[in-house]
Amino acid sequence: RDRVSTQSTGEKKNRTLETEELKKNVEKLDGMRKQAVEEKNTIVKQLEDLKAEHEKEVTFLRNDAKLMQTKLSLRLTTCKSTALHHTKLFEAQRHPITDLQCRLTSLKFK
Repeated sequence: RDRVSTQSTGEKKNRTLETEELKKNVEKLDGMRKQAVEEKNTIVKQLEDLKAEHEKEVTFLRNDAKLMQTKLSLRLTTCKSTALHHTKLFEAQRHPITDLQCRLTSLKFK
């Protein structure tokens, strides 16, 4: 009976040690899980910040592109207007020459 009692006590001690070791492992795993969750949350926050920054930059670039397009359109309109003005000036200068040529030609045939 002493032998059985000793064996039973030894088994209880072993089970107690195993239980304590399992508890420590569970606590360790729980700490690792909490750390992984914190790291995940940090990464998600960083990604959200990057996304917000990216969207601001895209909006800025779109607005800048619209502004450049407006400026270029204005320049094109100015260039067309200037070209039309120069064409009219050229035509106005050309007509007197044509008129003089016609007179000269008519004088030659007389």
